[in-house]
Amino acid sequence: LRSELSRLHIDDSSSVLSANSNFYLALSTRNTTLMREVWDDCDTVQCIHPGSRPIVGYKQILEMWEEMFRSKEAATTNTRVRPTKVCVHVRGTSAFVLCTEEAVGI
Repeated sequence: LRSELSRLHIDDSSSVLSANSNFYLALSTRNTTLMREVWDDCDTVQCIHPGSRPIVGYKQILEMWEEMFRSKEAATTNTRVRPTKVCVHVRGTSAFVLCTEEAVGI
């Protein structure tokens, strides 16, 4: 039983890490299609940017990303973000990822 639970935990962790990687790929390539795939399509999903109020709801979050990706500001068009020091936590049916974001100007 212990080995089966460990395997399931590894599978869940891998899925979460894959979603996290896809999020940063979507962000860095400004890919709205991929960004749609990494967010849960529900009314309670939230996106929280430092210094801002939470954006609540799938539609509102995607509208924010689409607006950001359309922006011509140098801060958004010439910057790539990659996660480092990634640590995934899976607890039952919930998971979260802690990481440090490195922003690199191009």
